[in-house]
Amino acid sequence: MNHFYRDVPGLGNVALSRHAQQRAIEEGITDHQVDQVFLHGKNTREAGALLREYAGVRFVLVEPEESHGALLVVTIYRVQTRAKARQ
Repeated sequence: MNHFYRDVPGLGNVALSRHAQQRAIEEGITDHQVDQVFLHGKNTREAGALLREYAGVRFVLVEPEESHGALLVVTIYRVQTRAKARQ
């Protein structure tokens, strides 16, 4: 698994923590799926963290303490979609 991504659209440089890499393996998330989240994911902010999600895979990122450096993906997990009621 690649651990550093340069010039990710909307994010810049991004590093994957060892924990995030291990979680991806445990969740069965492939390198291709990781690439797709970086390429096509939507960003949201929640509780001081930046979330990026695409196709049921979510990354939790934190910004570097200094003004320069790469964002860090601290964890990766699958998101279960909520059931929709039919009428």
